[in-house]
Amino acid sequence: MFPIRQIAAIAILMTVGSAAAQQLTENDAVSRALSREALLQSQTGVRDAARADVARQSIWSNPSLSYLQEPGDGDDETTLALSQTFELGGRGLRVSAARTRGEAAEHEIAQLRFDVARDARLAFYELLAAQRSVELLARWGERVRQGSATIEVLQRGGEVSGYDRRRAERERLTVDARLRTERAR
Repeated sequence: MFPIRQIAAIAILMTVGSAAAQQLTENDAVSRALSREALLQSQTGVRDAARADVARQSIWSNPSLSYLQEPGDGDDETTLALSQTFELGGRGLRVSAARTRGEAAEHEIAQLRFDVARDARLAFYELLAAQRSVELLARWGERVRQGSATIEVLQRGGEVSGYDRRRAERERLTVDARLRTERAR
């Protein structure tokens, strides 16, 4: 069940663009994850299987009718027999076990929904942290670019050495690389 939960949670957040993701709330992400068709079908299947098992264990077996015709010395003998199997022991236990499995299936569904909601929240906050990290790196990159441009002007005027300009350029390249990495992630 783990891949279903993870896929449901991640699929919700991947369908939302970055501008829309900023407006997406935690509750929206959780409700979208819980309303995914695959999850709903899985829950319905588990419930239906449990109900079918209870029904199968609860019903009596069908009676059987047999027909026999034996030829005789001028008078044919015809026999009809109706039989019904009655189970005297164990049936009640099987019905009780089926009902207990049904209750367990409901608990399994509740746990699955809890896990999907948890995974959606986790993915939501990871996305939010990544967006904020990108925003901060973009602002930092802009400030480093401005500082690098200022240092370049100062170097042309002889105020700072080439080493300072190269160091500022390396810092700008580092920030740009980290920003591209964060955007890709």
